[in-house]
Amino acid sequence: MYKRFRNTVEKIITQVGNVSLEEFYASEQKVIKIEKENFLPFSISKEGNLLYVGYYRKANGDLIPDPIFVFQIEDTIWHPIRVEQVLGTTNIGNFELGRYYYYPGHLKDVRSFATLCAKEWKFYYL
Repeated sequence: MYKRFRNTVEKIITQVGNVSLEEFYASEQKVIKIEKENFLPFSISKEGNLLYVGYYRKANGDLIPDPIFVFQIEDTIWHPIRVEQVLGTTNIGNFELGRYYYYPGHLKDVRSFATLCAKEWKFYYL
């Protein structure tokens, strides 16, 4: 669904995170953080079957997403769940009774945003 985004993130995992995709997906919890001068810390975090990708910044001691893309991984398929941003969260989809449902109105906008982010991340981190 987010092919360019996924390809870029997986390349960052293997090339910058120095971890194989098999190891990354098999792990229950894995965090890859990239700190680069003049940029917010970039994070790829897998917790169970949830994947968080993006930036966090600190404000008053709290971590604020700016933005964070959240996916649920089921059988190696990335299902977009939401985008967390400073001013709120955009829900993209969810699982109900074992099936994935998405919100068509949000999907197109978020896909365009994810493509732009993937282009930037490829340039900055690969």
